[in-house]
Amino acid sequence: MHITLRPRSDMSGADLDEFRHLEDIVYPSGFDGPEELENVAWADPEWDIWVRDDAGNLVSHAGILERDALLNDNPIRIAGIAEVLSHPAYRRQGFGSAALREAGRFMADELRAPFALLVCPQAAIPFYASLGWQRFNGSVIAEMGVSPNAFAESAWMILSVTEDAPLDGTLDLQGIPW
Repeated sequence: MHITLRPRSDMSGADLDEFRHLEDIVYPSGFDGPEELENVAWADPEWDIWVRDDAGNLVSHAGILERDALLNDNPIRIAGIAEVLSHPAYRRQGFGSAALREAGRFMADELRAPFALLVCPQAAIPFYASLGWQRFNGSVIAEMGVSPNAFAESAWMILSVTEDAPLDGTLDLQGIPW
């Protein structure tokens, strides 16, 4: 297993093609989330973690971003995880977990983020929980252009990074979700 982390701005055209190929394998029919989320604009990650197998194939990915947010109306700089992908043939072998552990290290050591946030399908909650993520039971405000109920089939998950993460309250992302 080989893990790399680099800014998205450093991706070449060939890198983007390789990423899109993995995305097409993971989502062969395109968007497969709840219909309500199909037209949501999503924020692009600022950093990418790529996990390759021993043959050099890209088998897992996680994106990281930072955002100035408001927690209960108080300014806070948080990190986010987006675009978590694992090739179906490589699942349950530790590749996705390795990507998220590297993300946690980067968010703590480099970003010094107090906590991180992600949104995932209900079915993925046990995977993220096994890596220390907890459900955020408060309200998340984001510019979505869709009904606030659009995330009913999803869960907001939060991870303590350099501070204890809040499990409730109001978190305003001050922009589009990731």
